Amino acid sequence: MRTAFVLLKILPQHETEVLKIVQSVPQVEEVHGIFGEYDLLVKVVAQDDDELEEIVIGRIRGHVGVRHTETLLSTPF
Repeated sequence: MRTAFVLLKILPQHETEVLKIVQSVPQVEEVHGIFGEYDLLVKVVAQDDDELEEIVIGRIRGHVGVRHTETLLSTPF
């Protein structure tokens, strides 16, 4: 399993639309609205790096309302 936290910057007027897209991804376990440089914090749990890439690049970052993403890979202690 591969866990990542994805920070999203969303274009104005696209917040609700992007939230619905992100919440529809089965591998997304949590979504948090945040204040500051980013708008959403998304926890993704994928089977492997290939699935994680498909989710972040293909299903989240590819959306027109997403301006920028930053993916933080998590390693359990």
